[in-house]
Amino acid sequence: MVTKSQPLVYLLPNNQIYSILQSGQGLTLSEFEIIITAPQVNGNIQFNRQSKPNNTFFIPFNSDIIITFFNSDITQFEVEDSNTYNYYLKITYLTFDTQSEYNEYLEKFDFKLNITPIGNGQIAINNTTANPVPVNISEITSYRNAINASSFIQILTTANTKQVLNSAIAYNFVKIVNLSPSDTIFIGDINNQIIPISPNTVLSIDLQGSPLNLNSLYWIGATASTDKIGIVYA
Repeated sequence: MVTKSQPLVYLLPNNQIYSILQSGQGLTLSEFEIIITAPQVNGNIQFNRQSKPNNTFFIPFNSDIIITFFNSDITQFEVEDSNTYNYYLKITYLTFDTQSEYNEYLEKFDFKLNITPIGNGQIAINNTTANPVPVNISEITSYRNAINASSFIQILTTANTKQVLNSAIAYNFVKIVNLSPSDTIFIGDINNQIIPISPNTVLSIDLQGSPLNLNSLYWIGATASTDKIGIVYA
């Protein structure tokens, strides 16, 4: 029997070692996603695997990035960058009762890695150990911090004309409330604003996968300077 934990959400500083699996967790695999969005990024992520402790591999990156691991036995990783920023991590654990269940699962679903650049950055996996960063296991620390919620209000500039949301990224949820006194507003993408939101009604968007660029959403209303919406996201 395999037990899957609820996803844990972290906000972590770079240039810190983060532990995924501790020793003794041989019947545990992880599914986790690293999302980096910052004004400047030019770094490297170092990973260590439980099954291959002497085989460290690196992912250099020079743009915002999403890295997703499936069925992984990553023990720890470190985001190394001369720039200072926080990155987002979502992790889920798969725990098996027996070694045979663990082995059967890996036979069907092997270790998988997916890398998605955000923008036009160049990314390559480097399997060499050139210039590795020394790791002192006794000094490994874990960080778990709450994600801060943000909010903003938009007022419709031109009646019956679509208006884009602010440029921001939501990682966990988005809530959109119609603050107009009487008009129903409509929201959607750049081509179709098809979801109606009546006054004082909230539209909730739960993000279970990749983060959402809020400036991919557009809204429209009938009355300029009066129609407005409020956004809360995290």
